[in-house]
Amino acid sequence: MRTLKHTTALAIVCALMVGCAAPDANDGPRTQGQIIHPTEDNIPVGGDTKVLTTDSPSQNGSLTDMAKRLAQVREVLTLGVQEGESYEMFGRIADVVVDKAGTVYVLDDRISEVRTYDAQGQYIRSIGRSGEGPGEFRAPAALGIDASERLLVLDRARRITAFEADSGTYDTTMVLPFGPQDLCTMASHLFVHGIWAEHEPIVHAFDMGGTYRQSLGEGYHAENEMARQDLSTGAVSCNSETSTVVIQLKNLPVLRGYTIEGAERWVTVLEDFTPLGITEDTETRTITYSGLRGVSDVFHHTIPVAGTKFIVAQLRRRTPESIQENQDYAEIHTYVIDSATGEGVYAGTELPLVFSVSGERAYAAINWPYPRIVVYELSSTDI
Repeated sequence: MRTLKHTTALAIVCALMVGCAAPDANDGPRTQGQIIHPTEDNIPVGGDTKVLTTDSPSQNGSLTDMAKRLAQVREVLTLGVQEGESYEMFGRIADVVVDKAGTVYVLDDRISEVRTYDAQGQYIRSIGRSGEGPGEFRAPAALGIDASERLLVLDRARRITAFEADSGTYDTTMVLPFGPQDLCTMASHLFVHGIWAEHEPIVHAFDMGGTYRQSLGEGYHAENEMARQDLSTGAVSCNSETSTVVIQLKNLPVLRGYTIEGAERWVTVLEDFTPLGITEDTETRTITYSGLRGVSDVFHHTIPVAGTKFIVAQLRRRTPESIQENQDYAEIHTYVIDSATGEGVYAGTELPLVFSVSGERAYAAINWPYPRIVVYELSSTDI
């Protein structure tokens, strides 16, 4: 297990970014008419930042115990088959949430619907469909469950649709002034990750009626709009036990914790993270993805562990071989982080991509060679 150590932001960025070239006066390191992103000056890292590594023992027993429980899970259930009835097969699993009763909600973004299953894996119903009308989806991307036990479906077509979770009945649609990427809820607050031209921060808080309250969280700082948006893409998660909003950037090794009011609590950087390289042509301002030719890491969602102060952070490591074989990743690296402090430990590579941890179970989604949900029971080690 690894622990966290404190260092300065500049030292962190220089250690993590490829080359750590000195920036010029305008944007970032240049090589023969190119800017290589990400650059040290453009990454949103504070002055005193924790670095999460992968090999030092942690002094925090509860973190270590949770990491062990996740590393020693036992498979108990699978949802999804390669061939079968239509409700048994998935097109592509985009998100999974579980409510307090243990009902599982699976978002299939290929067929634009949410399927619900009971705790034993029995199919209950499907919610929503492809379309433009109320209760229909154009580009569904993420799920949430609010304090009223409504199911929320985030649609990249600038809206969030709410359904009564126990019946699947359409409730209401919230129209957004920007393209959303992810959401989470906490008490009476809804937090939505997305680039909104009117607000520089990347996460925007609303009340459950859709009234805008505030924005929080820094994205990647770059003059090139495409580079800025690509490197500001990410996810947001809420831990109700510590009232913490955690913001994560998909292509950068940075996690940031905030209070509900938007005050920064902590910043944590993953040391073992190879960002996707983006090369900007300084004349045409076009960008290419140089990292696709080698090893690169991409963040998965950060997932709160229900009823605890912990979150699970995972990254997908891609290699030339996995890209050639058309696989999403070569391996998954899992970390457990205390949402109150940003302290964390490494939990290994055994766990698949997890979308929910609730009721002593972890719900993972595997889309290759066919889409399925694998439900794991956490080990009995005391936290």
